[in-house]
Amino acid sequence: MPFVVACPQRSSADYHAEVLAKHGHLRRYFVGTRKPTAGIPAELTSLNPLWGGVVTASSMVLPGYQGEWLRSALHPWFDRWATARLKPGDNIISSYGYANHAFKKVKRDGGFTMVDAGNSHPAHFWEVVSEEHAIWGVKRPPYPRHWNRQALEMLEDTDYVICPSRFVEKTFLDRGFTPQQLLYAPFPTDLSLFRPEPGTIPPADPLVVVSTGSVSLRKGFPYLLEAVRMIRKDRDVKLLLTDQVEPAMKEILATYSDIPIEWAPTLGHRELAARLRTAHVF
Repeated sequence: MPFVVACPQRSSADYHAEVLAKHGHLRRYFVGTRKPTAGIPAELTSLNPLWGGVVTASSMVLPGYQGEWLRSALHPWFDRWATARLKPGDNIISSYGYANHAFKKVKRDGGFTMVDAGNSHPAHFWEVVSEEHAIWGVKRPPYPRHWNRQALEMLEDTDYVICPSRFVEKTFLDRGFTPQQLLYAPFPTDLSLFRPEPGTIPPADPLVVVSTGSVSLRKGFPYLLEAVRMIRKDRDVKLLLTDQVEPAMKEILATYSDIPIEWAPTLGHRELAARLRTAHVF
């Protein structure tokens, strides 16, 4: 049963490609990067370095939303590149709006399609984040409208959805997917790295809270900041955050300048595990 995995950038779909390769079911891994992905055989990988160059440049030059807008506008380019390399009998795994034409071709040829749901159902995600943007006075949409449209159109040709959490699973059930279409598969974790170690329990004070997500309205950060401020009335608290601040959060963050924050860059797994061990609450 041959599978292809098609994603324009590194994503949780890499895990599926790696497992499929180990079991001899990966025919091709299509990815828009300049370098192969560790754990996936190079001989099974098709790279699109031109796409990778555009992604890297947009991340360096454009603010978060503008870069996201450009990258998602180029999804059809990646999609057609991958579609041209499909073969009859292929089954496919991709994610929201990345491979719409490829999904249609696979279904026409008798294969089945699987969406790797890195987030909740696109309609649910759009509604919830739109509500937050309204609350906090952010005028732009939750993410580019054309990406939301691409994601919803892809779901029309989706046979199965890989859900990393019960929460994601429920958002698909609420929008008409059947339990048989939903495959519950939490993201894998390397427990040789992400585990407690003797003698690493931090001192009781201050209370250390860590978050590894981008500092954004999508992640509900204003509520975390408000909770920490409330707790600080009774005890010392320190926040450990990743230095990826969405522009919409910068003004909000400035109003919480009384909260001690220790910033860190994006870390590799080993360094991240060490940082997590210094905290009481994730």
